[in-house]
Amino acid sequence: MVGSGTTPDPGIIRLLEGAPATAALDTLQAEYDSSELARGEKAATFFTRYQDLASEYRGTEAGLKAEMWILSATEARSLEEAESIDAPSREEVIESIFEGYTGSPHMYLLSENWYAVPAAEHQERFGYLMENSPHAQVRASAMYVLATLAERGDVTAEMEQRRVDLLTGLVDDYTDEAWNETTYGAIAAAELNPHDPADLEVGDPAPEITGWNHDGEEMKLSDYLGKVVVLDFWGDW
Repeated sequence: MVGSGTTPDPGIIRLLEGAPATAALDTLQAEYDSSELARGEKAATFFTRYQDLASEYRGTEAGLKAEMWILSATEARSLEEAESIDAPSREEVIESIFEGYTGSPHMYLLSENWYAVPAAEHQERFGYLMENSPHAQVRASAMYVLATLAERGDVTAEMEQRRVDLLTGLVDDYTDEAWNETTYGAIAAAELNPHDPADLEVGDPAPEITGWNHDGEEMKLSDYLGKVVVLDFWGDW
């Protein structure tokens, strides 16, 4: 059951920026990224180390990030080739995360890894965070995940209305809540007001696009009129 474990008081969540927990995670991540081991061997080599770090620094941001790595590894099935690893199930990892970090301001990380959460638990887990997290960023991130899920698969009129209601809630209540270089409100407003497909015919002038660059400066597509512009649509899956 969601929230069945003891939720740590936010005051005892150890946010150790630059402390041993963060340094240990940074070192481990750098070693993982630079490793040239084969997929299964790499998973076997690092999985236990991430488990140990998650256990040693449980309650810290680094501990939560280690748990997220474990969750992603179990979801990606990268451990199937590592027969020596007795890996927990995704459900067990999710339960551990909720028992140790329900009140953490860093639980927005779960929304960034929503695809690793078992589909049967999507509504329960993210619904719980949306309704109960004491942190606006966590609530907003969970709300956005639920809006995204509502438009997947065979979308019914009820699901579409649910999506619209959630996105409207983000605009109304979390318009200035930061997300990467933008805000949840800005993303939700864009999804609620897409360009008319009639304005997107091949050969037509591109409609205006506004946004912000990595320096936080506002930019418009029309600023580059007369220049070659390449739009790169990408994902991290």
